Amino acid sequence: MDTLLNRHRLTMNGLFDLSHLESHVCSHLQRVYACLAMGLLAAAAGAYIGMYLVPLYGLVAALASLGLLLYIQSGRDTFGPERHAAFAAFCALSGSGMAPLISLAIDMDPSILVNAIIITMVVTVCFCGAALLAKTSRWMMYLAGPLASGLTVLLLLSLANIFVRSPFMFDLTLKLTLLVFCGFMVYDTQKIVEMARMGDKDYISHCLDLFMDVVEVFRVVLILLMKQQDDGGKEKRKKSKN
Repeated sequence: MDTLLNRHRLTMNGLFDLSHLESHVCSHLQRVYACLAMGLLAAAAGAYIGMYLVPLYGLVAALASLGLLLYIQSGRDTFGPERHAAFAAFCALSGSGMAPLISLAIDMDPSILVNAIIITMVVTVCFCGAALLAKTSRWMMYLAGPLASGLTVLLLLSLANIFVRSPFMFDLTLKLTLLVFCGFMVYDTQKIVEMARMGDKDYISHCLDLFMDVVEVFRVVLILLMKQQDDGGKEKRKKSKN
């Protein structure tokens, strides 16, 4: 029995073993994920402000987000309070841009929002964790080509559906978007590791990539759950009529 327990303990230790990552890479990853946590909190605050206080979405917010994004990327390798503030403001505006969608989800069923947050957290931990735990992960860098092709396909499907108005195509686009951005989580995580090994310690820019992945996954999951709720309501109404 003791042997079995020890074997199980060793297996679990090996499962979460990051010893293949250099210490300076692990330190960089800690800063990246701390920055990501700050960004997600800022996005949540922005969504709350957009829903209940001041609407912060539309063309002006989009232009402000673009300006902040350019400012963040132009100041690479600088980590002053101004750049951190710009990152937090960008995240808050990203959250406020989703305020109408989140508000609609809450009106339908508040549990939709909770489920979307939980699913997004699980997806993020699983895919980022898989990229970090893989000991032979250089192949992940070759995902850039297929993922770029996936984005092109998504763009074409979205443009086509403007004219076709097909529910099937809309559903397909959502599911492909989720698949592509889960792939981006793996790719961006491995890219952060490789960039850190080459001496690039710009954790704000690295965090920005992951933040966009997480937000897009959350958006798609939220829409899919809302669609599922709406389809279930339609079926119930049909049964009640019959």
